[in-house]
Amino acid sequence: DRLQYTFETCLSRKPSQQEKERLSKYFDQQLGILKKDPKAVTALFPVAPDGTNSAEAAAWVGVSRVLLNLDEFITRE
Repeated sequence: DRLQYTFETCLSRKPSQQEKERLSKYFDQQLGILKKDPKAVTALFPVAPDGTNSAEAAAWVGVSRVLLNLDEFITRE
């Protein structure tokens, strides 16, 4: 649900099944990498609110960067 919401907020449309799968896979990969490297988590998400999983929040930063750097986001017609 979070992935769908984030995608729709950025691009004003629903993601295709392939887009959802790719972003979900990217998120899972990033989360795996970040769980092994606490310094990377701190670099991506330096101040985590109480009760927040820092590695998960940092992985969402990565997903957000992907979406915000899409040509579809930058160039709206």
